[in-house]
Amino acid sequence: MQEVQRVIDKYGEKLVERIVKKLQAGNKVATGNLINSITYKYSYTNGQYKIQITGAPYLINVDRGRRAGAKPPPVKPLLAWIKIRRIPINMELAMRGLNYAINLGFKNKKGYFLPPSAVQKFIDKKKIKPDKEKARLGMAFAIAKNISKRSIKPFPILNEASKILATKQFQTELKQAIVKDLKVKIKLP
Repeated sequence: MQEVQRVIDKYGEKLVERIVKKLQAGNKVATGNLINSITYKYSYTNGQYKIQITGAPYLINVDRGRRAGAKPPPVKPLLAWIKIRRIPINMELAMRGLNYAINLGFKNKKGYFLPPSAVQKFIDKKKIKPDKEKARLGMAFAIAKNISKRSIKPFPILNEASKILATKQFQTELKQAIVKDLKVKIKLP
């Protein structure tokens, strides 16, 4: 099955290359973790070859997006993203994010979250002025909250890139490789 493996490797590499180029063209590269994590695997089961794309856990979120109303994304990766993208600190956004983050931990005596105005009064009364790290953290919380509210549009790369496997050229090369491997296996001229 050397010929089949050669063809699948050739098209698997093309598939990964196409995905990486599409991510770069769509300005979806911050750290390079995602594009460096993308690989392919193939398997043969029940008479079928399957090629599977693997990558960083958030590849699926980039591909499918994130629906509005979903749980907010984790803050830690957003914090790293803010630093890497060198997003300027917006104090208003940072304060709103800190307000949201503080409110996550505070409830009134009846178990309800405090209104933002009460949390803002607390911040003002205590004269909490965030330093750069706290400001970035506040921004990350605010961004997470906005993602949860508004969603992230999908950036469909997996289905688009996999169209390469539906081409006649791939199917023809794969059929020819199977025939060659079978000829070698049963030693036909």
